[in-house]
Amino acid sequence: MKNKYFWIAIIAILFVAEFIGCHRYLKTHTIIKNKIVYTPVIEYKNKKGVIFNITYKTLAKDLATNYSFLSKNQQVQILNAIKKSSKKYNINPLVIYSLISVESSYMFWVQSPRRLVVNSSGKKQYDRAVGLCSICYSIWGEKLKKAKILSTKSELYEIEPNIMAGSYILKVLKKRYKGNTIKALEAYFGKSNYAKVYQRKIIAKIGSLIEKEIL
Repeated sequence: MKNKYFWIAIIAILFVAEFIGCHRYLKTHTIIKNKIVYTPVIEYKNKKGVIFNITYKTLAKDLATNYSFLSKNQQVQILNAIKKSSKKYNINPLVIYSLISVESSYMFWVQSPRRLVVNSSGKKQYDRAVGLCSICYSIWGEKLKKAKILSTKSELYEIEPNIMAGSYILKVLKKRYKGNTIKALEAYFGKSNYAKVYQRKIIAKIGSLIEKEIL
C-alpha cells in the first residue's frame, strides 16, 4: 500500500514539473503558422526611469489583431526582422515596432505623396517615402548601400530590408543626438511642426503595448 502511494506521489510531482515547464515555455514562445518564434523579454525604460518588461508575444498579438490583412508568414517575417535589426543596431524593439505602426500601419507596399527633399548630394528633388519604415531613397540610399543593407531602391518594398534600413537610420540619428531616442524620432520624421506630434504618437503606441502586457 505504501509503495502504491509512493508511486502516486512521484507521478504527481512529475506531472506538476511538466506543467510548470510547459507554462514557462509558453510564456517565452509564441507559435505562428506552426513555427515557434522565440520571444525573449524586452526591457523598456520610460522618461521617469521606470522599467517595464514586455515579450514578443504581445507584439505578435497586436500584429495579428490590428493588422490582420497581413498573412501569418508576413507577420513572422516582420517580427523576425524587428528582432534581428534591434539586436544588430541596438534599437529597442518596441521603438521599431511602434515606429512602423505610425509610419505605415504595416502596409509594406505603401508610398507617400511626392515631396521636395534634399538628397544625399545636397540637391533638392522630389521623391517619395516608401515601405514599412517610410524611407526616402534619395536621402538615405547611398548610406544604406554602403552599409550593405540595400542594393536597389526596389528592396525597400520588401519586409526585412526595409526594417533593417529603418533601424539603421534610427541608429545613425541616435548617434547624432547622443543617444536621445526622442530627438532621433523627431529627426526621423524630418524638419516639420508635426515632428513632435509624430514622436508622441510612437511613445503612445509603446505605452499601449506595455498596458496590454501588464493588464
